[in-house]
Amino acid sequence: MGIAWHHPLATARVKQIAAQLAPIVVADGARRAYLSGPALAGLATAHAEIEACVVTDSPWRVRRRRDPVLADGRPVTIRYVTFDEFSSQCVSLLGSEPELSTLCDLQQAARFLLGQDVIDDDGALEALRKTLDANAEALIDTAVSTLAKEATTAIQTCFDILDTRDTKDALRIAQDACLSATDALLASHGDLYLGTAWLRPRWARTFRTPFPELPDSDSLWEEPFCERAALLYQDLLVQAVTGTTYASTRHVLPGTYRRDPAVTLVPDPGTEDIRVLKGRRPLSALSPLSLLLWGVAHGRERRDALAETLRLAEGRASIDDLSHQFDRLVDIGMLQYGCWQPD
Repeated sequence: MGIAWHHPLATARVKQIAAQLAPIVVADGARRAYLSGPALAGLATAHAEIEACVVTDSPWRVRRRRDPVLADGRPVTIRYVTFDEFSSQCVSLLGSEPELSTLCDLQQAARFLLGQDVIDDDGALEALRKTLDANAEALIDTAVSTLAKEATTAIQTCFDILDTRDTKDALRIAQDACLSATDALLASHGDLYLGTAWLRPRWARTFRTPFPELPDSDSLWEEPFCERAALLYQDLLVQAVTGTTYASTRHVLPGTYRRDPAVTLVPDPGTEDIRVLKGRRPLSALSPLSLLLWGVAHGRERRDALAETLRLAEGRASIDDLSHQFDRLVDIGMLQYGCWQPD
């Protein structure tokens, strides 16, 4: 799946804003600049603030403005980066070690890719954008992996803190884990406007279903609130990593199977198998299909889990293959039979 493009502003309007801003940044000594922000990604009102990024050859050759400027009646905040640093950060996301990428680097690259050039005297921005666009799948994989690791670290920390009975901190971190996992799922569908600030409108335009039910302050009175958050984190990440959406089941009744909520996932970009941990201890490595089966199986009887995964696999597996994988998931403790999850 490629990048999902959303253009809320008419092309003529974007060009008008860029045309008004161009002489301002040129007068300041800039040769390259682009527009970005939620308004250009379809996530804000017509009067939302737009950000301009001036990409300089040297940090000392451009006049720096501290206050926003107006273009087409919109406040435009200007920030500054050097081209060498900016381009190396973008290209590193596509390199041999994308696992070293930071969320900040990904956000900057995605906003640039989704943005609009104001001025590009030497064509350097256009060339860099073409490189990123040609490697969109790799960029999406890196984003999903980076966000998944953030979510995994948070849910592990939630369980650690809960051992100290600091439930308020545990709740906050559990929410962070679910938000990062939601961000990963959206990224897997090509929505690269990364970050938690615009998750709800991004979710609404991508899935058109209710936003995931996050743990809240009322959950503090429920004994297994951290486990419930962990199960939501698992559902979101399984769908993000496998690229397959399924109907999750919250309640576990007698006679059905239940995922171990202490299991966490660590996908690595460029590799097919997903590392699985129990707490912080390595447990196994699963193929995307096995991971999908594990996600689908929660709250379902064995035959229903196998049938649903077979349907979602669309010919990639046989019922005998899935049955063997199901048994393995039970053997290593990732699935448990007959456990009762209170409502």
